[in-house]
Parts: sequence; structure tokens; C-alpha cells
Amino acid sequence: MKYWATRFFQLAFTPKLKTKMLAYLLLLSSIPVALMGFVSAYNTSRIIREQAVESNAVLLKQTEKELNMFFKKIDDLMLQYTYASSNSTLLLKRFVDEDLSSGNWKTVMDLSEILVKLQSGMEHVLELDFYSVPYGKVLSSHGNIYTEEEFVDPVAISEAKKLTYSNRFLNLRMSISNQKVLERPVLTIIKPILLNNQVNAALIVYLDAASISSYKLAPPSPYEGSTLFVTDEQGKIILHSQTSRIGTSADEAVVKKIKETATSDWIIHDKVSISGTVSNTVMLRSDSRNWFYFATVPEKSFITKANSQRNTIFAISLVLALSGLLIGYRASNVLYRPLKDLTNKVKPAAMKTNMDTDGDEVIWLDRYLESIAFENRQLLNEMSIYFDQAKHFMLHQLLVGSMPHQNFLLDEQEAFPYECFFIPLLVLDLNRMRMMESYSRQDCSLFYYAVDNITKELLSEYGKPQVIMIQPGMFVAIVPMANLLTQEELRGLGRNLQDALHKYLKLDSYITVSYSETGTDGLHEAYEEASDLLRYRFLVGDNQVLLIHDLEFSVSMQADVLFHSDSEIAAAICLQKWNEAEEIFQTLIDALQESFNISEDLLRGYFPQLVNTIVKSLRSAPQGPFDDNKVQELMLHLSECSTLDEIGLFFRNRVFAVLRQEYKETGASSSRIQLVEQVQAFIQNHYDTDLSLQQCAEQTGLNSFELSRLFKQVTGVNFIDYLIEFRMEKAKEYLADPTMKIQDIADKLRYTSIQGFMRAFKKSTGMTSGQYRDKFKA
Repeated sequence: MKYWATRFFQLAFTPKLKTKMLAYLLLLSSIPVALMGFVSAYNTSRIIREQAVESNAVLLKQTEKELNMFFKKIDDLMLQYTYASSNSTLLLKRFVDEDLSSGNWKTVMDLSEILVKLQSGMEHVLELDFYSVPYGKVLSSHGNIYTEEEFVDPVAISEAKKLTYSNRFLNLRMSISNQKVLERPVLTIIKPILLNNQVNAALIVYLDAASISSYKLAPPSPYEGSTLFVTDEQGKIILHSQTSRIGTSADEAVVKKIKETATSDWIIHDKVSISGTVSNTVMLRSDSRNWFYFATVPEKSFITKANSQRNTIFAISLVLALSGLLIGYRASNVLYRPLKDLTNKVKPAAMKTNMDTDGDEVIWLDRYLESIAFENRQLLNEMSIYFDQAKHFMLHQLLVGSMPHQNFLLDEQEAFPYECFFIPLLVLDLNRMRMMESYSRQDCSLFYYAVDNITKELLSEYGKPQVIMIQPGMFVAIVPMANLLTQEELRGLGRNLQDALHKYLKLDSYITVSYSETGTDGLHEAYEEASDLLRYRFLVGDNQVLLIHDLEFSVSMQADVLFHSDSEIAAAICLQKWNEAEEIFQTLIDALQESFNISEDLLRGYFPQLVNTIVKSLRSAPQGPFDDNKVQELMLHLSECSTLDEIGLFFRNRVFAVLRQEYKETGASSSRIQLVEQVQAFIQNHYDTDLSLQQCAEQTGLNSFELSRLFKQVTGVNFIDYLIEFRMEKAKEYLADPTMKIQDIADKLRYTSIQGFMRAFKKSTGMTSGQYRDKFKA
């Protein structure tokens, strides 16, 4: 008997589901146990009541602790911004002596950005305001500036002026103004900002009492009608699990208890009549402020649960006593078998995750499946971020020509959310030279986010625009569309974007517009066309929108001559051929004097650009004769030249003469030519692979930008154009072999489709591959 009793209790307390099920069925099927369960049900109400009181007491302590931690977190976060180290860019002390006015817009923007960051780190904050005491102005986190008279909360202003060193907490106020943001119950924290041990400014934080109640005051469960609320000394409800009760007065019985226990610092349990219902109430006085916490459970909830527990136990006991012995064992086996099979299949894989395989199989499976779901969610999130970044990078590489066969890596379905064949492309130049003079390179790069937001806000009705930063101050906006636009519609697109950039960024801009009618296949060509138009900026001026084919042929041809000379001079200087560079320059001056009709005013916009080109060409040298101060001096003297003769004399005496004096005249830089020849050999040996500019750059030890510029300077063509032309020459050789199929040739030249190969071949030779093969046969 002792053995069987011991064995029975071992089964009852085993962690295995099967043995638990069998033991419980046998236990409940016995009459003595049923009678014991019936008697114990009457004691359940007392136990439930005691447990409810204890759990509510713990709940109140935990709630008070969480609220204190919530307010402390806000205080600590504000402390980081008000007492940060002196080299912190988030230090709010530096704005104390600044006037918050529209004229001081840079300071206002910096402060607004900090306020937004600070508010984003807080929970349940409706508004965060910075109050400057010396200037009597308030800047809100919404970007609005108010005077003391205009500010909607004079009470906060008054309290802020009284601050010394500590914070000021304002209890519940139901509504501060008719503004939507503050037209609700709020709690207010005022944080002083000290400067020279004086309060010169303050942070004003408005907290949403309803939101705090919803997230921080969970009512006691599972008792129906239970509530949790917080009052002040007068019985006014500050926080309530039922947010509609916030701001109302508590019942008289609650107010009476507050007065009786105002000096108590322990938890008090009592029965209190609340809204006509007798409730078991646990009260707690807060140590941090004069708040009183209440957790109430209606008395009827205990009776209902106790009766329900008693009836349930009694009924189950009777039923199981009659049927449990007959079906218990079989039922446990039938119910457990599928679960056991599933668990046995999963456990070998789960062992690799070091999960505990002991215990209840249902709990174990639930925990294991939840861990898999969590890992899948993380993986999906990481993959989404990765694909977005990869897509952005590939679009950039496609534009600049570092990805010759874009369809292999990126097609329309991957680049854009829907199928589109008409893709307008806008190149934005925010006057890079002036920006670099006014801002650091990092600050110039930050304009990307402003341009991206403005473009998406303005052009989202046409599609889903994407903005690529080519370099600081130069951006490309790609707008995939399902329908074609006319020339005037494209021009209007650019003008609208230009007006928005000037309105919000206060910067001059020059926009050139092109488009692709062949999907992503034509994006690189469209970018090349639009970027070529940038060089006409000095002809048409700032704040202009220029479409391809806009300029008259004669004007564009003459401008092309100017820039061709610009490139030749830069190439000669890179190779340290000073005399050759000066000869090219003199030829240009002679041509301008003899036959060009472009006005001298416009030409004077070209020569400062030529000076910058020469200086940039010398930057690759270990040291050069033109530092930033020298360049500024050159520009100043150049601006004083009024005729082409004076400009020619300026370049001969102040540029080329300095170069000859600084460097000895040499032939072409053999090392640079050898690098380009090395790249050309690499292309010729690997043209049938997925070749990119980055791969070739790794062969030479240069970065892709340096190699691209050097390749163009030495060979006179872009890297991508050279690669395509070499492959087209190989294609001609393969087409001469009648046994080779077009598909085989396209595959060997790394084209993912015959259509892509045929378009490239026709663009290079002016005829289709079939026409070329027929011509070769003839």
C-alpha cells in the first residue's frame, strides 16, 4: 500500500504531460478526494481574498515603483541634456544666451532638432518646450516660437521663474488651452537649466495622464469590476485605469480614508463603499509625492469566484468518479501520442539551441515555437533593411556606370514597386562650390535627408521617388512612372522641386532633367545626359531647369568646346605637361576672340571653374603650389579681369608660370599610364566575367573614384564606355562565326537577356546583330 501511494504521488508531480494526465484523472475519480475537494471549495474564498489583498498590495508597490522609475527616467534624460559635458553637441546650456527668433534660424533649427530627439526618448510626452528666461521666449518641440504672453500656459512660465535648483512638478490639469495637443489631462515637469549657478532657462514637459494610465495602471485581474487609481491629498483623481475618471473627485469614503491615513507610510487594507458597491480596497501612500494609490476589487467578485470554484470542483469530482476509471488511461494515451511524436521529431533540432528539453511537452513546444517565430521576425527585419540598402547602392552604381549589366543584379521589379518603363531623372546641383565654402563636408551630406524628404513629399503623387546622393550637394531624383510625361510636364516637375528647395533650404539650385523609356536599362544613359547638362550652369545661371535638347545647337556646341578644352588642360596638368596645358589654353583664348559669340559676362563664369579644375587636378600630387588661401587670392584677382586679354595674361603669369616654377617639365607620368594599361589588360582578360569598376580599382590599389577619373584622363573615355566597346568588338568576332548562337554570345558577354545585348550592340554599331551577321556573310 505504501509503495502504491508513493508511486501515485510520484506520477502526480512528474513534469511529463502523460503521467500528469493519468494521475489527475485517477485522483479526481476517487470519492474521498471529491469530498475533500467539496469541503476545500468553501475555504477558497478566504484564500482568494488573502491572495487578492497580497497581490494588490504587491501591484500597488510595483505600480508606484514603475511610475517613480518613469518620472526618474524622464528626469535622467533631461539631466543628460542639461548637465552634459562641455563638448557635447546636445548640451542645452549653449542655447541659454541665444535669442530664439526667426532671424537666428540656425540656432532655432539646432535646438528644435535636440528637442525632437529628447522627446523621442520619452514616453507619453505630449509636448516639450524650451523656455529662455533672459529673452522671454519659448520654443516647442513642434517648432513653434512663443513669447511669454503668447504661450498657452502662464502657470508653467510663472513656476519656471520661481525655480532655484530643483525640478517643479505640477499635478493634474485637465486642459491648458484650446490646442488639440494640450486639450486633455496633463502632468507637468519643469526642469531648470543652470548657467553660472543661476536658472536662465527651463525645460517644460507635458505628460499625457490618460496615456500613462493606460500603460502604467493595469487593473487587478482576473476580478471583474476591479480598478486601480491615484489621487492627490484632496481626493482628486490624477491617474485611473478607467481614463474617463481622470480629473474627477473620488468617493467620499475614499477622501475620508485619505484624511485618516495621510500620515501613514504603510499599506492599509479595508472595505470601502465605492460608487455604492462594497469593495475590498488596498491603499498605499507614496513616498515620493503626496499621492495615494488605490486598488479595489468588488466584494461580489470574491463570492462569485468562490461559488463557481466550489460548484466546478464538486461537479467535476462526481463526473470523474463515475467515468474517470473507465476512460482515463486510454484517453491519456490517445491524447498524448501525437504530441509525443511531434516532440520526438523536434527535439533533435532543438538540442542545438541549448533549450531545456525537460518538463511539460506542451509548454516546451510553445516555448520552442515562440523562439523560432522570434528568430524569423528578426531575420525578416534584417533582410528588409539589407535589401533596401543594397537596392540603394545598386541604383547608385547603375547611375555612375559601375554596374555595366544592371539586369543581372537589378531589374524593374527589384528597383521599383511596380512595372514601369518611363523613368524621369532629375539631377540637382545645390551650388556645390558655395556649399563647401559655407559648410563642412559632413554638414553638406546632411542635406541629403532634407532633399529626400522634400522630393518624396512633392513627387509622391507621380510614383515612389528615390533620391541618390552622388556627392555632397549633388543629388539624383528618380521618379518611376507608368505613364509618359510631356516636355512641359517634365519641366514643371523640375520647377516645383526647385521652388520647394529654395523655400525650405534657402539654397540656389540648378536642375537638369532627362528620362529613360527602357526601364532601368536606360538609367545610366539618362544620368550621363542630365549630368552633362550641369556644365551649362554658367551659361543659364542659377535657379534654372534645363531639359536635354533645350539649348540651341550653336550654344551647346561652343560650350562643349569650352569643356573639351577644360578636360584637355586637366589631363595635361595631371601628366605634368605644363607647356602643353598652356598651349591648349592659348588656343582656346584665340578661338574665343576670333569666332565665339558667347558674351564675356558668361565666359567669366567659365574661367573660375577652369581655375578649380586645375587646382583639383593638382590635388593628387603629394604637395601643390595652390592651397586654399592661394586659391581665394587667385579668384579675387581673376574677378578684376574684364577682357579676354587680361584673363589670358592672368593665367599665363599667375597659374602656368607658377606651375613651371614649382615643378620641372616632364613627359607623361609613366606610372599613371601603366596603371591604366594594367586595367585595360585586366578588362581584356576578364571581359567575360561580371566585371565592375570596383574590381579593377582593387587591382591597382586605388579607390573607384580615383580610377574612374584617371582612366578618363589617360584614355579620353569613361571606364564603362571602354568596357562596353571592347565587348562589342568581341561580339563582332563572335558574330563572324555562324555556328555561334546569339544567346551564346550574350551569355559569354555577361548579358542576362538577348534584348539587352541587342540594344547595346545596335547603340554601338548602328545595326542589329542579325544585320551585322548578314553584312559579314555578304
